[in-house]
Amino acid sequence: MNAGNAAYTFWVTDEFGCQTDTTLTFEVLPQTHPNCSNCDIQINEQEDVVLCENQTQTLNAAPVAGVLNIPVTFEQFPQDAIGFANHPPANPYRSTLDVNSIRPLTITNPLAQIQSICFTISTDFTADLNVTLEAPNGAVLPLALANGGASNLGYQQTCFTPTALQSINAGAPPFTGNFQPEGNWNLLIGAPINGDWTLRITDAFGLYNSVN
Repeated sequence: MNAGNAAYTFWVTDEFGCQTDTTLTFEVLPQTHPNCSNCDIQINEQEDVVLCENQTQTLNAAPVAGVLNIPVTFEQFPQDAIGFANHPPANPYRSTLDVNSIRPLTITNPLAQIQSICFTISTDFTADLNVTLEAPNGAVLPLALANGGASNLGYQQTCFTPTALQSINAGAPPFTGNFQPEGNWNLLIGAPINGDWTLRITDAFGLYNSVN
């Protein structure tokens, strides 16, 4: 399970056919969080060193190269409805993830530090949707703006990656796979990595959409 917010909904039907439900939401911490520490980290072995008076020695207690240099993924599944009536351009839907326990602290090279931004959105009119990513410092990266025409296929497992070869503007619904966003990745330079990252979605016109 990846870090982020995981929600589970339970339904119960009684003997009269009445149904009730409740949703339990859990915060899943990344493996880099202090509360997830363990003793399985492989540390570079140190050679035996004999030190005499006034001599010093620098020790390398860093993990073995590559052991912890792995992507840390955050995710959530809000399953919320999006429509023009409740999320027009002036009132965007916001899906926020608390990214934490990541080093380094600041994005200096988005092409190297960001692996992907992925989502799935179902819709009745794909071109109605405008999707942007807001960093903790307020920087905004436009991802997809009014693409897809009148199609109702929306976005299905759509990922924006720095290594993608195709722009989202050149794709077609359901926009499955890897794409370059409409905005420039460099807009995120200087943004803090840890903090609230928000996916903002608006529907320019339409009755019903959902996002996860």
